[in-house]
Amino acid sequence: MKMFYLIYEGRPDKDYHDKTIAGGHIGCWIETTDIKNADKIARDLIKKQNWDILKKDKFKTIKPNSIAKDSEHYQYYEQALTDKEVLVFYTYPKTKDKLIKDIGLTFKTE
Repeated sequence: MKMFYLIYEGRPDKDYHDKTIAGGHIGCWIETTDIKNADKIARDLIKKQNWDILKKDKFKTIKPNSIAKDSEHYQYYEQALTDKEVLVFYTYPKTKDKLIKDIGLTFKTE
């Protein structure tokens, strides 16, 4: 088994619970046999979280012990060694005008 780190750009689908999120990058730590399988697993997991993938950004094979223990990513790497898969969503909010339109707020003016 190998560890892979895959990054996708995505956005929430219409069923996603938080209507204030416009999109983000999804970091996927997947331990499996090959990159093709890692891509399939990551895409399936992202879809289950009610997100759509817009594009893939980067795929990387992670060598054992190559993530520094003081790195912000180390905790995700360690967790993936146990759970075999970890997703980290780095999100950004919608702009105010877009948010108002999407959640259907209306304002009365007098």
